[in-house]
Amino acid sequence: MSVFDSVIKKINGTIAHDAVDSGNPVKIGGKASASVPAAVAAGDRADAFFDLYGRMATLSYAGSKIVELTPAVPAPAGSDILDDALSVIVAGDLTIRDTNIHAFFVPMSTWGYRSLIISLVNGAVAWDQPPVFTLWGCTSGSGGGRRAILATFTGVVTDLNFIAIGMSQVGQGGLTGSDPVPGMFYYYPVPAMADGWPYLALYVAFGVAPTQGEFLLIDFSRMT
Repeated sequence: MSVFDSVIKKINGTIAHDAVDSGNPVKIGGKASASVPAAVAAGDRADAFFDLYGRMATLSYAGSKIVELTPAVPAPAGSDILDDALSVIVAGDLTIRDTNIHAFFVPMSTWGYRSLIISLVNGAVAWDQPPVFTLWGCTSGSGGGRRAILATFTGVVTDLNFIAIGMSQVGQGGLTGSDPVPGMFYYYPVPAMADGWPYLALYVAFGVAPTQGEFLLIDFSRMT
């Protein structure tokens, strides 16, 4: 073996990151795989991933993320749902006793999520005032970003009712004009929720401060 062959030579490019491009490109290779490679630890070096035809694969996060908020645990581990001040959700955002807007900002673009279903379950004690829901498409995760109203409607007060927002209207419930149809399940289709907004926000407010009632659960289910 020659001295040349036994020496590991370090190769550096001559053009720095963010400098004006010049010269001929240096080709790079990677690892071809017919399936998604095993995950590596955060901070590890990773191979570039190619398919069996040599095309570099760029994959969005495959799967879903479900965050469930309750009055007892309004900010569970792993939750990325924040209010419009970029603060964590608190119990008072689910057991509401004022006329303030209670905002729930949902990041969508972080992992390439393309759809969102928000499910709300009223508590065992009925609200004594009707909640008003407003859905916003937002450019940032706080109230300061540009926004567009996607939908607004008045919710039901009945105890233990289930409300699903952002899915096709199926089963019981729904709306006849602006009035909820009697039933235990209400479905509000909001197609614009899947229109590529980086953030979606649920605003909840009451015209008159309620003295009883709560959301037993608010569930945010995102899918790619």
